[in-house]
Amino acid sequence: MPITLGSVGDIISISLIVKDLVKALDDCRGSASEYQALIRELWVLDRVLLEIELLTKMYEQTAELNALCVTAKNVADSCRRCIEIFQENIKKYDDSLGSAGTGKKIQDISMKIRWRIAHSDDLERFRAEVNAHSSSLNMLLVTASVNITRRNDEQLREQRIAKDEKDQKTLETHEGLLADIRDRLDENTSLIKTAADGMSSILKSELGPEFRSIMGKIFAMNVVTFRIVAEIRASLPNHSERSLIQEPFILEDAIGRITPVHLQFIASWDAFDSVLEKRFQNVQGHEKVLSKDFVLQEHKSRRDIVRSRPWEGAFLPGQRVDMSIVFNETEDVLQACCPGCREICADWSERGSRW
Repeated sequence: MPITLGSVGDIISISLIVKDLVKALDDCRGSASEYQALIRELWVLDRVLLEIELLTKMYEQTAELNALCVTAKNVADSCRRCIEIFQENIKKYDDSLGSAGTGKKIQDISMKIRWRIAHSDDLERFRAEVNAHSSSLNMLLVTASVNITRRNDEQLREQRIAKDEKDQKTLETHEGLLADIRDRLDENTSLIKTAADGMSSILKSELGPEFRSIMGKIFAMNVVTFRIVAEIRASLPNHSERSLIQEPFILEDAIGRITPVHLQFIASWDAFDSVLEKRFQNVQGHEKVLSKDFVLQEHKSRRDIVRSRPWEGAFLPGQRVDMSIVFNETEDVLQACCPGCREICADWSERGSRW
């Protein structure tokens, strides 16, 4: 049977349909692949729209960016509505064209063919709309970035100008304070110089001779004092001599005689007793000294110096010691008197009296 031109066209049309069906049923490049790729693109675009919405919320209160943010928000809302409508139209293909499919091969093949026949043009139109919206959003984002950068630069410049003005005012204030301090220092210096000149003239005119006389007397007194101190210092033994000479203790005996006792010469109680016996020889109280009826007391504290202590620890250099005779026997109270001058003692007691 001959084939007419119309029949050829029908065959070509059928061939194209078959080709589309084969392509639709291809798992790698068919309807399922297009559907899954479109879903991924929609997720990415949705994320971009969320970022744009966040940007408009951040800067829509700024005066110079308010109109730009409103335009960007309107474009984003229009793109979002377009996406929502398209997602609603292709929602029924989700199970069959998804990565796993429904598991029913006949149903999945039928949905793939319907996707290729019914939504191929819709997909291209949708992608064109998305590209248009994306281009608009990109231009708006670039414009917004430029405006934000310019605004930040203006704010930084304003802050720098304000800081410079503040620093200039502070510098002027400090310079004013320094000028005031300098003027006051000059005034004080002038006053001090005037007072010093006045005092100098007063001293020269009125107090000059008297002042010079007083200064001369003071100088002469200082010279005399220096000479006296030098003589006293020369008379004192030097350090080596002082280390060899030990100061004696001073003894006031029972009859009032004052005697220095050199501890380097008299070095024991026996030597001390021998010296006392020699000093009281041929004077009153000699027998008391021989019998050791006397006591020794430290002059300031009135503390008794007992003979039981070692000689080296009994006396100190420079110490003052008093000697007293002890009387223990009397005839009666009314006759209690001093054995030397026979004066009656008002404080006499049986324990003895100190004369």
